[in-house]
Amino acid sequence: MPKIVVFPRIYRKNYICFMSRITHPSFTLLHKGNELSDFQLESLFPEVHEFLADWNKKSAVLELQTSGSTGTPKRFKVAKDVMWHSAGATIAALQLKEGLSALNSLSCQYVAGKMMLVRAMRGGWRLELRHPSTEVLDEIDDENEKFNFTALVPLQVRGKAQKLNAIDCTILGGAPVDSMFEEELKMVGTRVYETFGMTETVSHIALRQLTPHSDSFFQALPTVSFSQKDDSTLTIHAQDWGYESLHTTDIVELESEVRFKWRGRADFVINSGGVKLHPELIEPKLSTVLNAEVYVKGERHPELGTQLVGVVIQGTSIPEKQKLLEAGLSAYEIPKVWKEMQEFPMTASGKINRKEL
Repeated sequence: MPKIVVFPRIYRKNYICFMSRITHPSFTLLHKGNELSDFQLESLFPEVHEFLADWNKKSAVLELQTSGSTGTPKRFKVAKDVMWHSAGATIAALQLKEGLSALNSLSCQYVAGKMMLVRAMRGGWRLELRHPSTEVLDEIDDENEKFNFTALVPLQVRGKAQKLNAIDCTILGGAPVDSMFEEELKMVGTRVYETFGMTETVSHIALRQLTPHSDSFFQALPTVSFSQKDDSTLTIHAQDWGYESLHTTDIVELESEVRFKWRGRADFVINSGGVKLHPELIEPKLSTVLNAEVYVKGERHPELGTQLVGVVIQGTSIPEKQKLLEAGLSAYEIPKVWKEMQEFPMTASGKINRKEL
């Protein structure tokens, strides 16, 4: 069993991973700036305490749970070495220094929060733990708290992007960054990246810079490369993650074997009258014209087979069709009908729940 060294009164552990023969640098867990004892950690963050106990067991694999952002939450097994390598790839790609101060407000019941812990172990970080909340950025004391790195979901940032200026580097995952959100992020002068990954890769395998310089293409993490099938879907080559070729349903524009532009998902495509419509491409256009969040879905239609339906928050003003055409939308991209909701259904990870639209 890996050796654990617990320093008096505070939560510091030195883990030895016998699978990879690598000693983890010491790391510290804090809450509201105070170092946590083992007892405090178990009381305040039982899911963190449980994960660290599981990590320290002799087994080379862990059983994790997805957030359910693309379907029913499910449990799956992953090798600890894969998580360790993924953490190192992120640290290398973002040039994150050992011993930095990081913030985690993602649920450690799910993969994203657990990966923040693994990165902290690998980097020897001081990791500030906060309970998952959409108010986490409001809770930062700008005068007394300074963080070098964090991972958030867009739901935690929308409407308060300027607060990211207090964090040196932020990665955003769990949901795509739409055009309205990207416009809001222009007020941020520190580094912000959108992530791309899936359950099979445990965490992200590509990053797209959003600020202070914007890039429309995702860049692969070290040792990862890409190819493309005839239907424009992406294939991931990531042997260090255990995948020689991982086929996805993500439709992309491939610039090189390490760079791609994301277009949408093949399983979200709406076939209306023989025309394939990609919600992820249409929604940013509609949102820009309406100056409001817009989502689209397909509904059965006697002639078209499936018709495009626009979904907005109750009270949103819908412009005339001509204005939408003048804004650059094709006739096929304009919803045939509109549906109002009091609020959009979201998953626990902050993604739109398309099944409930």
